[in-house]
Amino acid sequence: MLEIANLSPAPQATLIPENAKLVGEYTATLDADIWPITPIASAQVSWFNQAWLEAYTQTIVAWLYDGVNNQLFNLNKPIYILQAQASAGQFGLALLDKLTSALTQPEFKDVKLCYIFADTEQAQLAKLTEHPYFVHYKQHNQVTTLHWQLEKNDVLPERDEEGELLNLAANPSVFIANGVLSQLPQMLLQVHYQDLYIAQVAKLALERKPPLTLPLGWQKAGTQKCEKPEPKNHAQLTYRWQETSVEKVLSLLPEQVQGHFTQTLHRYSQQGVCQTFALPVAAHSLLAGLEQSLCEGSLTLVSDFSTTSEVDITLPNNDDDAGIKLPINFSALMAENTPFLQWLASSSQYKKSTLMHVKSSQTQQLYRHTQQAFYRYFAEQSPEDCERIIQSLAGATKALGDTQVLAFMRQYNYEPKLLALFLPRLLEQGVAADLRLMWHQVLEQVWQVYVPSNKRDEFVFQLGLFAIDLSYWPLARQCFLTLTELDGPITACLHNLALVAHATGQEALAKQCIELALELNPDDKQAKRLHNDITAYQARQAQLTWFDDAVNHSVELNDGQQLQLLPLGQQNLAEFYMQYRRKDVAQRLRGVKLESFSQLEQLWFHWKQEGDEGQKAHFAIIHSELGFIGGVVVDLEPEHNQTEELGSPARHSPNPSLNSAQLSFWIGCDYQGQGYGKLGVKLAIDHIQQLAECLNICQITTSAWVHNTASRRILQYVGFEEYGNVQDGGNKQEVFYYLDLCLKNK
Repeated sequence: MLEIANLSPAPQATLIPENAKLVGEYTATLDADIWPITPIASAQVSWFNQAWLEAYTQTIVAWLYDGVNNQLFNLNKPIYILQAQASAGQFGLALLDKLTSALTQPEFKDVKLCYIFADTEQAQLAKLTEHPYFVHYKQHNQVTTLHWQLEKNDVLPERDEEGELLNLAANPSVFIANGVLSQLPQMLLQVHYQDLYIAQVAKLALERKPPLTLPLGWQKAGTQKCEKPEPKNHAQLTYRWQETSVEKVLSLLPEQVQGHFTQTLHRYSQQGVCQTFALPVAAHSLLAGLEQSLCEGSLTLVSDFSTTSEVDITLPNNDDDAGIKLPINFSALMAENTPFLQWLASSSQYKKSTLMHVKSSQTQQLYRHTQQAFYRYFAEQSPEDCERIIQSLAGATKALGDTQVLAFMRQYNYEPKLLALFLPRLLEQGVAADLRLMWHQVLEQVWQVYVPSNKRDEFVFQLGLFAIDLSYWPLARQCFLTLTELDGPITACLHNLALVAHATGQEALAKQCIELALELNPDDKQAKRLHNDITAYQARQAQLTWFDDAVNHSVELNDGQQLQLLPLGQQNLAEFYMQYRRKDVAQRLRGVKLESFSQLEQLWFHWKQEGDEGQKAHFAIIHSELGFIGGVVVDLEPEHNQTEELGSPARHSPNPSLNSAQLSFWIGCDYQGQGYGKLGVKLAIDHIQQLAECLNICQITTSAWVHNTASRRILQYVGFEEYGNVQDGGNKQEVFYYLDLCLKNK
């Protein structure tokens, strides 16, 4: 049986619950105190991804190209980019970084950009000026801050926070507002067929129910009570509707906007439908004021949550600390009396839109590249797709493999928000060792495009932890140094910096960092343990007969980094195992096969004893950025070590009457073929040679498989001489070498 549709009832007032009472009087939404007053940091997050930044960058670059090409700028003066409600500054700093990189072509060499971070809170601006990225750009006069209370409809100030005059009349400017207009006061209306209603709003105070208490006997003995924070008071909103007319609504609007919204109101009231809509009164006043303040040719880029005339507005229920927001009706902003050049790219699926207009009475052809870039990045390939992908992958963090995650990272421009989804899983499960260097490249790209927050940034901390897991020491160091610079010294960051320094052979720095960490928190167990490990390593290093810290044991590399030869320590074992993982390393070295890390730990106790007793010198080759990259073993008492162990070549000597030591070496599978073997072996020989007299050593011997041409070249390079070979059937042909330390000294 078919049901006949009925007409919708007229708008009804919100029912007030029995446990609630009105707070204050009903007020027109345009004048109610329900709109945000504080910076909208949370609203900015959805625009802080690489797709939105790239869209803004390319649109602004195209606008600059049009301006330079058509001689619309005075290149002796700065071109300002003004961002309203810049909040923590992450979007602006990242955008400025991308613009700086993009404007390297010759035609932009005379362009001087200055980014203005505007905000309603001076405390937020003061904190932003301490950000290291801001400080860097400030030294080049590329940034400044502006206290602008736009929610009070204040005019754009003429001077920045330092009192410097902003010469906005000298050049066209760029105005950016992300998620700002939807949080400014709007007039809420409803058309019921041909009748017009205006909304009034009031707050309700809800009676709080007493918490449920359990019988005393239900409490478990010995448990500690956790004090829970008091829940926030969210005032519920209630609405009522009063019938009105277009003329009455216009009389309630500020005089300067009445003409603009006349046509919009008549269009809604004549549609003959039931629909709730809002007039963006404050947003229009803001843009109209900017039109008066900014120079001819200025570009406005406004991205916000939007609605169209075909979609009802959902009334907000609560007024929390940040106030409410209503989607912006861009079509109402673009009605009569708007600037000549304007374009709109909208996404109905996400209810976001981006409005661009250029204040110009000149021909549209002057801004052809600007318009093309705008449509390319906002309409044809909407940056909201990036947010869509991130949201769709939120439930796939365990389903995707490492290579799939790497593919997504490359596909979506190394988006930090995408990596943030997978970081918890990656930290918990780790990654395949063979993918480690690929992850290094991805993390470096992510770090290059990410701007840390000027408050404790959890993403940077987790990124640093992941870098430590991957032995990517340069990035780990940058992450924790950045956090220390932003937040001051913190025990956890200092502990991790000490860990990085310890792994890269910077023992003095490691000791300094861990001692400072313990000063801040003497009871931190991890810091105590690392302090004990560093102290024990340094004490052992001082007692070894075959290592003298006063003797040179480092060499400067061409890239400014350093290679050191240090006693192998327990802190090197994880990287040792990772670099030794390929079977060809053990085969070439005639070393034991390590099937598990626990095997290496068992071997370590034997090696440590050998080193302490002066029988064998187990060296680690340490790169100042890469950490452990290989090892050198010098058998100081070869006649006492007849068992074949890791790196023990066959026992032969060209001159049995001389006391000799036997040498073996290896370079990790990730670092072979880069020249580290030559330098590492030379460091070992030079070090042993300077201690040869006290060690009672006259010569060093070694051997290599005849097919191991890489090792044989290294031995010849550092001065070894060949003295024979043995054929042992098949591929087991061995070449023997010796180095006369006495002759070398002469």
